[in-house]
Amino acid sequence: MGSVVDGDFRLASWLVRPSLNSVSRNGTSVQLEPKVMAVLVCLAAHAGEPVTKENLLQTVWPDTFVGEGVLVRSIFELRRVFEDEAKEPHVIQTIAKRGYRLVAPVILVNGTSGGSSVASLEAEPVHGGARWGHAWRIALAVVGVVLLCGLLFALNTGGLRDRMLGKSDVPVIRSLAVLPLKNLSDDPAQKYFTYGMADELIADLSQISTLKVTSHTSVLRYENGDKPIPQIARELHVDAVVEGAVQRSGDRVRITAQLIYAPNDTHVWARSYDRDVHDVLGLQNAVAREIADEIRVKMTPVEAAHLTRPRAVNPKALDVYWKGQYHLSVADNISKAKGQEKLSEDEFHQALASFQQAIELDPNYAPAYLGYSDAISESGNSALFANERSALMKALELDDSLAKAHWALAERYFYEDWNWAAAEKEYKRALEVEPNSAEAHYRYANYLDAMGRLEEGLKEHGLQLQLDSDLSDAFESPLTPLELQIERTRKRKVMATRGSVVNEQSWRLGILLARAGRYEEATDEWRTLMTRNEWTDVAEAIRRGYVTAGFHGALREWAKGLESAAKHTDIPEIMLVYIYGTLGENNRAFAWLEKAYQERDGSLPSGLKVDLAYDPIRSDPRFAEMVHRVGLPP
Repeated sequence: MGSVVDGDFRLASWLVRPSLNSVSRNGTSVQLEPKVMAVLVCLAAHAGEPVTKENLLQTVWPDTFVGEGVLVRSIFELRRVFEDEAKEPHVIQTIAKRGYRLVAPVILVNGTSGGSSVASLEAEPVHGGARWGHAWRIALAVVGVVLLCGLLFALNTGGLRDRMLGKSDVPVIRSLAVLPLKNLSDDPAQKYFTYGMADELIADLSQISTLKVTSHTSVLRYENGDKPIPQIARELHVDAVVEGAVQRSGDRVRITAQLIYAPNDTHVWARSYDRDVHDVLGLQNAVAREIADEIRVKMTPVEAAHLTRPRAVNPKALDVYWKGQYHLSVADNISKAKGQEKLSEDEFHQALASFQQAIELDPNYAPAYLGYSDAISESGNSALFANERSALMKALELDDSLAKAHWALAERYFYEDWNWAAAEKEYKRALEVEPNSAEAHYRYANYLDAMGRLEEGLKEHGLQLQLDSDLSDAFESPLTPLELQIERTRKRKVMATRGSVVNEQSWRLGILLARAGRYEEATDEWRTLMTRNEWTDVAEAIRRGYVTAGFHGALREWAKGLESAAKHTDIPEIMLVYIYGTLGENNRAFAWLEKAYQERDGSLPSGLKVDLAYDPIRSDPRFAEMVHRVGLPP
């Protein structure tokens, strides 16, 4: 069959012309990319026989590194052109775990690409008026066919327009997840680079308001797993998954990406890109743009411009910025494990140093300032807290489109300044920039709840649940609202990274359990909270009090322990407000509430109107007075 490589051939009813990279049938011609044609020629040279993927890759891309995804994309394109189906193939058959086989008949055309194989319109000689009449009939027939085809195209009858434009096989995709990219570089230390590439791709796609994109933190758990794509998609509640690999060698970087429609594990699109490392942001834009185009997602002019405008950044600054993001992620994960505090501290230190270096290398690169602010916040380094807000302000001064910077600044206005108007302005701006941010909806919902605007807050919580794949199973839960809240808080506690966030979720989980009458579970949760913060004596006192006198006995011992600890360290006043309120000792509860007010505790604006911890004293007239003093709406 080697002669096929050198000339034209017929594949079933199609005429294939390798020299022109075209296939035609019934007067309709389709152009193929040269490499796609080369794959077809290789299969035709072994018609009826299996051809391994390795053979195809070595034949078509002999001196180039490509992943298997680019071959998958070529096969997908051929099937689209030949109107073939993977499940019931009449042209190309997939040999599971091996390769492909051309099953359609192949017939060589005599000679090379010439007129001998093309259908001719020659007819018997026609004379006189008959010749003109015959010509007019042909002309009218052609015009009629053209008009009919135009009408069918306009109406998209039978999907004609979609097939001609190559879109007929693209399923409806409204949500997707970008899985962690594989590091194919020889140096394992380049893992931070693949992490950064994936994060940038997610950030680009998240700008599209009509597309739901799963957060980077939600997909990291699949980094070293071997779950099937359909299962991953079900767990993340998405229609499609993007997976790929990155290889960096010197000043060159190659990324292979493929889009998989999850319900039937179908490859929709695949592509390899080879660029200079100095243009990785342009590369990310190109990948995001092609994915958006492939799934035909609607974009506003602003969103489309975001994926096309060049982003200038010092390549060295970008590189160390990605290192900072990677170290920050590692630090967050380590902080969950007890006994790893020193290692976590080292990672935070490296993250801060990387962000500082990125700022020095490129003072106009806004994400570096945001990363620096994140690292300060998450490390809990109080000595640097003064720099946190200024870094946020600088990031937004350089780039107003950073949604995370907006909601992070809103939190500062809300919890620290008690400036409700400024906080809401920043929350709203964050959602304008990134309407599919579950985190932004969650934080704005908490703000609305605190302001007493519960109906608006409920709407934002609903949007958050729709967008957060880790919590969206709540829609199908048969639990009561309280039990559902318990489970969601428990899940948030597991998902939390920073110690302060874990503590907050553990504290609230205990309150919810107590409210549900699950007192032993509540005290166990609080004991764990005290132990985690190295107040082991207090934890033991809670256990002893519960054994001796039940739930109220545990609360009394807990209060004694916290009062004692308060003599030499800061404690959360809200805990003692809740404990004494639950025990009916309101004077003591309000004494600690007053202390929290004098210290401008952030728990006051966020919780006075809605936090269950204040429920035991909410009916006391002094409570309404405190709400007024804080400045919250009545």
